Amino acid sequence: QKVIVSLIGIVVDMVLVCSLKQTEIQEFNKIDALTKELHRENEMLQYMSMTDALTGVRNRMGLHQDYDLYQGHEVTVMMLDINDFKKKNDTYGHDEGDRVLRETGKLLSETFGEDHCYRYGGDEFLVIVPDISEAEFREKLDSLRQNDSVVMGDSKASFSAGYTHAFLKGPDMLGELITIADKKMYEEKQRLK
Repeated sequence: QKVIVSLIGIVVDMVLVCSLKQTEIQEFNKIDALTKELHRENEMLQYMSMTDALTGVRNRMGLHQDYDLYQGHEVTVMMLDINDFKKKNDTYGHDEGDRVLRETGKLLSETFGEDHCYRYGGDEFLVIVPDISEAEFREKLDSLRQNDSVVMGDSKASFSAGYTHAFLKGPDMLGELITIADKKMYEEKQRLK
């Protein structure tokens, strides 16, 4: 009788241990699934924090994140602005303006590569293309200007652009090139008036 009681105790202990082990495995699987979901959510938040919600191109935070990627490369830096955007936005409405900004971001991404385009502010976009000759960049810019896919109201949207080309040797140099490209863009804008 003692042996039977001992065997029953052992069986009960084994059932309890198996049950606890099964619960432990289930809890581990839940924790693993939650960890993976948290990782996906963090990746999405990081993407959202570096991407302009309206245009889908990178934003200034994305630009700062990318600074190191351009170091040690020859780059062409371009600042681009949609001509008469504010006036047309006020005339045709903000929905139309938002559509034009989205289409401009898409056109820039298709022309220069989505990893190199940034919404800098308002209707200004920044493009930084590494390891491209000035001639090849100019061809892409000419192609962009001839493209008639971005229409605002009753006419094709036009762009003012300024760019510069240099080898990036230090962390402050990219900021300097952006300033130069911005100045050249405004000079072109004034010539077009």
